[in-house]
Amino acid sequence: MRMTTPTIDCADSQHAKEALSTWYDRGSDASFAHVQGPLRFGPRERADVVKVLRDKAAASNDEPEILYVVASPRHVNIVNEQLQPGHASATETNRKVTVDIIQSNWQSTIREDDGRPAILVFDVQEEWDAHFCIAMVELSYFVKSWCQDWQAKLRIVWLSSAPWDPLISRIMSISHGEGDGVSMMRMRLSGARESFDNLRWTVYKESCADESQLQLIASNILADHLALPPGDRRSAVVTVVIPKEELTSAITAIAADAEEMSGIVIKQVPSTYDINSMRWEAEFPPLRHLVLGGEMNVDAWHPSYNQVIAVDRVLSTAAIRLLAAMAYADGVDPTKVTLHTSVPPGRLHLAEQPRRFEETQLASVIAASFAKLPRADIDVLKSVLCTDVQRWETAFHWLRLARFIEPSDSHPGGFAMASTGRASRTATWLFVVDYDFSLAHFLAANDDRTPLESFDAILDIGSILLSIKRVNEGLVKYDSRRHSEQMDRGIRPATIADVMDRECSDIPPGISATGSMWMMLGLYRRVLRKLKQGTLMPGNRFWNPENELFTVNIGVLMHAQRIGSGFRQMYERLGITPRTDGTRPSRLTQDDVDFVRTAMVEGWAHRHVLADYRNTLPDGRPFMFSPWTGGVYRHNLSKGTGFFPGESFSTDSDGKAFIIGTSSVINQGDVLLKHPTWIPSWIVNEWMVGRDLQLDDLWPP
Repeated sequence: MRMTTPTIDCADSQHAKEALSTWYDRGSDASFAHVQGPLRFGPRERADVVKVLRDKAAASNDEPEILYVVASPRHVNIVNEQLQPGHASATETNRKVTVDIIQSNWQSTIREDDGRPAILVFDVQEEWDAHFCIAMVELSYFVKSWCQDWQAKLRIVWLSSAPWDPLISRIMSISHGEGDGVSMMRMRLSGARESFDNLRWTVYKESCADESQLQLIASNILADHLALPPGDRRSAVVTVVIPKEELTSAITAIAADAEEMSGIVIKQVPSTYDINSMRWEAEFPPLRHLVLGGEMNVDAWHPSYNQVIAVDRVLSTAAIRLLAAMAYADGVDPTKVTLHTSVPPGRLHLAEQPRRFEETQLASVIAASFAKLPRADIDVLKSVLCTDVQRWETAFHWLRLARFIEPSDSHPGGFAMASTGRASRTATWLFVVDYDFSLAHFLAANDDRTPLESFDAILDIGSILLSIKRVNEGLVKYDSRRHSEQMDRGIRPATIADVMDRECSDIPPGISATGSMWMMLGLYRRVLRKLKQGTLMPGNRFWNPENELFTVNIGVLMHAQRIGSGFRQMYERLGITPRTDGTRPSRLTQDDVDFVRTAMVEGWAHRHVLADYRNTLPDGRPFMFSPWTGGVYRHNLSKGTGFFPGESFSTDSDGKAFIIGTSSVINQGDVLLKHPTWIPSWIVNEWMVGRDLQLDDLWPP
């Protein structure tokens, strides 16, 4: 039975030092500690905790390996500077601390075979993405191996500005066989809880993006500004989600005149803003308001569709907690700052539920755990990571359909990673494509037998999709208004598709009309050719063809090109080169197109939609059935999520069509398929026959 350890509230730095020293001296081989700092728990303050541990190890005549794994690559240099020998409290404690990032193979820096103690310190990623979750699972297996093979002291510390998260303890229980978690010293540094209370909070019942709430925010900001002495009316407002223009307009609308607005400066920052690098400029007005309300379009698990769908949501509590730390930037008086949010401050003392990896990356976490830990037990992983059975079973079902996991009588839990080259390649690509399992599995279709043109098409499409995801902007923006105007003039979709098709390069005629992924590929290659020929200047932000039906984002394109170069190097490191015989044409053939379509089916099988164009709904849209959800729902294919000009004629003789997309988004009640692409039914049927499947088998249990 695990003992419950009370949290130690440290009155000052000396108290914290004594608590850490006492914990370090515990006799057990492996001991764990969680240290919660204040909201502004920056890299320098965290490095100070590491120095305390380094000094204590020296005072105990230990010579441990010391590894500090930071949350952000941007913090490595700051921490290294802080931990230089000249910063040690005594010359005899100048032991080197290795600083690494969570994305790397941190275990390689610890030598287990020399019998020396080890101190491992981790920054907690409050959003708990796949990188961090997998690192923690690896850590637990590392501890298990350490305790079995070595008697040396092992001390593990987590540093966080967030409250204690029981998931850490549950994951560590893998090493100790205690289902409820392991015993852990928990301490709060001075100011950890009080930092919330120093701020002024204005909590709104509805989303702050709602018009009435926006007016209320504007009124509160203006009233606070006018309450300042006339000579001191200088107020800075930082907004994250609500656009700066909307907030400015709302304040202007209620101000009596321009004089009342004078002195108010509004600044917008992204939700990923690194507050630890923030320094408030002296010439900038004092920060008085942080507007953290409003809704963002984010990927999230949707139980009705058994998959991840982009929906509008308010900022997570973890994001609000991180952004609230702006009130503690150098040069800011936190007692004068008001936070505007729809989340009450009491919730910020709780761990985030669900975590990011649970929402969007669960299949990838399971897959990576099996890939990196040959003896991973699916039952153990489920017991510590699963908080929603439907979400877990759906992820596991997807991995089995993809033939990444297979039954194994000799493996703990009865399942193991498939011993195929495709599964191995998928596992390798996971770490490259930000744990997007579908994209990794798609790229893994390439091997030494893949013809050159098929190989390059998969590489280019993968590069485009990852660029869109990272930049958070589309490659192609289609002018749906102009499309509607042409349709109203009697111009048929096939004619529009033909015009679009002529703008594409290096794909067979007519293929672009069968889906967004092909159109993006053709336009990507067309614009790259124009850049290479010098007919388009690299400084241009966008490119429009003569028909002006669409716009190509050059920034997304150049980012995709850089990603593609990295992909090519990755294939080379894997020893994979495309097959060439010297007789193939220099452009895609129909066989190449079918090969790529098969790879799309394998990558996005859970995004299949069966459309019946002869059985239309009252609004003219086709009857659409999703085998994955087991139900009927509608996709609006021609909105801003990706033009699909062939949607009315890319069908089989029975009027039916399989369509896949890379993701879905809910917008005004419609479910929109992103990057919709038609797949001939014979390819889908061939894929299912090879797995002895029926359409109903796609439905998760």
